[in-house]
Amino acid sequence: MGNQVNYRDILRHRANGATLQEIADACSCARSTVQDVLARAKEREVGWEDVSALSEVAAREAIRGRPEPQSIFQPIDLQRVHEEMAHDRTMTLSVLWEEYYVTSSTAGKRPYLYTRFCELYRLWCDEHDLAATKRHVPGDLGEFDWAGQTMEVRDAFSDVARTAYLFVACLPFSQMTFVRAYADMTTVSWISASIDALEFFSGTPRLLTIDNLKTGVTKHTSEEIVLNKTYREFAEHYNTAVIPHRSAYPKGKPSVESSVGKIANKIRNMLRNQAFFSFDELNAAIAEKLLDLNTRPFQKRAGTRESVFSDQEQACLQPLPHTRFDIAHWGPAVIVPKSYHVMCVPDHVHYSVPYRYVGKRAEVRTTMHAVEVFCEGESVARHVRDKAKPKGGRVTNNAHLPKSHSDWATHDSAWYRGRAREVGAGCLAVIEGFLCHGVAEEQGWNWCEKLLKKLERLDAAAVEEVCALAVSAVPAPSYKTLNTLFKNRAKDTAKAANPGTGDDPWVIRRFT
Repeated sequence: MGNQVNYRDILRHRANGATLQEIADACSCARSTVQDVLARAKEREVGWEDVSALSEVAAREAIRGRPEPQSIFQPIDLQRVHEEMAHDRTMTLSVLWEEYYVTSSTAGKRPYLYTRFCELYRLWCDEHDLAATKRHVPGDLGEFDWAGQTMEVRDAFSDVARTAYLFVACLPFSQMTFVRAYADMTTVSWISASIDALEFFSGTPRLLTIDNLKTGVTKHTSEEIVLNKTYREFAEHYNTAVIPHRSAYPKGKPSVESSVGKIANKIRNMLRNQAFFSFDELNAAIAEKLLDLNTRPFQKRAGTRESVFSDQEQACLQPLPHTRFDIAHWGPAVIVPKSYHVMCVPDHVHYSVPYRYVGKRAEVRTTMHAVEVFCEGESVARHVRDKAKPKGGRVTNNAHLPKSHSDWATHDSAWYRGRAREVGAGCLAVIEGFLCHGVAEEQGWNWCEKLLKKLERLDAAAVEEVCALAVSAVPAPSYKTLNTLFKNRAKDTAKAANPGTGDDPWVIRRFT
């Protein structure tokens, strides 16, 4: 399915106080798109509370509209801005923006908003290979990355070495750092590491800055940024916005890059002469060294990483959700086939969807315990994941089948006997005769089905009456015999309802 702007995410991040550019980066869209969506939502008085319980399709219908025409902005003298910042260290961009705002108003032109003003200045500094000083806010930002250097875990019996990859997370304000080893760098390990980091910090920062990894980012070009769908769900679960930086650009996340050098590599070097035979053993040693390094005093700042974090930053983090994120695997979009079963990619097992979705595009979301199928953003089927099923096996919910297929799948000899027993002894005797008529009971299923379908038009007493009459006349009546008796009963009923008409074809009828 094509990647579309997520309107719900835009309103959610805006409700959390994110800026326009932060929302644009987190939602993989242009900043102007964010402005347009928020403007349309304001026009229609639609907020996050109004769309939080809606599907993406319903939210899109509530606030969709044409973008506003572009306006002409007052140009910024970025060279002068940089000279002012370099001349006086106490100068702030907010003061310079206010001066720019007044100048724009005097000139009768539209000024850039403060966030765009800052963004353009950062881009200008990047282009001129200059450093822009960034002042961090407690609990506002977290930076996640894999360390470049690895460690080893050895098998105790074969002495075969396994690579251990170090994950590093840092909160730039306090420089509080988390390090842990994982067996690989897959999406599951990346998200597991991210969850472990947030639980280590006992909270969630408003923004997460990550590297341009395929485990977190599907597409990153100058036109758009597309997050991995599972990682986007992770961000929504923890109510944070993910902003990936372009590849080969470590300046975008300087704190975590510094932590890789100062903390992760130091831990690796401190443990280089020790042998570890399990990841639990390695991570216990890493945790011990990490505690020591996080509690060491700063050289150019008062306190330690741990003290600054506990005293100033921890309270500013968002609380963790009540439940831990259940990591999901999203399969590729497929067309629901005529068999109304779609495949769960990890297990190669097919799960049913309601038959009315045949021919529509669907996506399968697989977690540790459940398989869920989505059509057009809506959940249409949910199953308990059956890991014991062999490849190519099927898991079917009978509620998803059309009635004809459901009857075929559930009606067998035991079902026919049970249904006939509810009708009466005569009906049960006839059904037993049908099932014993041929060599195999399955040969009589067709007659059983036809007889019991009479219950859709007649009441049970009428069916039992005809069956009892048939059994009294013939020990094992055929369906043809039963059908003849049903037709005769219908004629008798019609005569009783119209006593004025006789059997004489020459009778004279008067119509008034």
